Amino acid sequence: MIITWFTDPSGGNIRAAPHKLSSYYHYDTETMDLVRIRLELQRKKATKDTRSTAVFLNEKRIVGFYTGDDLLYVNKHPDSSFRIVDGQIQVSGQPLKQLPVKKDLAVDMGSMDNSIHIGSEVTLKPNLPPGITLQHLNLLVNKALDERRNVMLTTHNVSPIELARRIRAVALEQQQIEHQREMRHIIKKMSSLTIGPHTSESEENREELNKKRGRISLGDDATTPPVSPVQRQIVGKVPKLKGPGLR
Repeated sequence: MIITWFTDPSGGNIRAAPHKLSSYYHYDTETMDLVRIRLELQRKKATKDTRSTAVFLNEKRIVGFYTGDDLLYVNKHPDSSFRIVDGQIQVSGQPLKQLPVKKDLAVDMGSMDNSIHIGSEVTLKPNLPPGITLQHLNLLVNKALDERRNVMLTTHNVSPIELARRIRAVALEQQQIEHQREMRHIIKKMSSLTIGPHTSESEENREELNKKRGRISLGDDATTPPVSPVQRQIVGKVPKLKGPGLR
């Protein structure tokens, strides 16, 4: 199962901190791959943190959620209280929830080293760079999963517009790769068929191939092939994000 959610690093005060753009998480419960897209700009300097915007791939992670209304909850339970039991995170013997709701805090732990990461509050109204949609972000997720690596985007001190331009460029590159992969699959499938002028199966495949040659826009007047279907999303009702480019 695929679980996705957005978090709000501004703590609900985005007007006072417009640079604190939302993060996007994509978690596969079967492979335990957790992808985090960090878009926050002007991050404060921290140890071993470049402060860059990036797509981070974390392997073998266990994820759980608890209600974010009690922000002192984690302080009441030191790291030693966090345990992984039967594939679930427990705090002082109590299992965390498996699905997020608004204002939950997400906890992810390494299944091998028990390292802990606690995210910001879950939000259903993400603050994204101008023109960036969920479809762009899912293409970035696909790139990190395909290449099995982190994907750097920008330095921490760029503008939201510059960040959006970089996201569109990386998404476009991934979209083209997926299109070419799909075309090769279709051509290979067609080459294995006996194609004749009156073969209904060959006609269907030719029609499918022609459809794949269509074009749609990712913004910035870039013309690109259609996006392959992305994974099923689970996070309540994520709002439709309107703006230029893909919708």
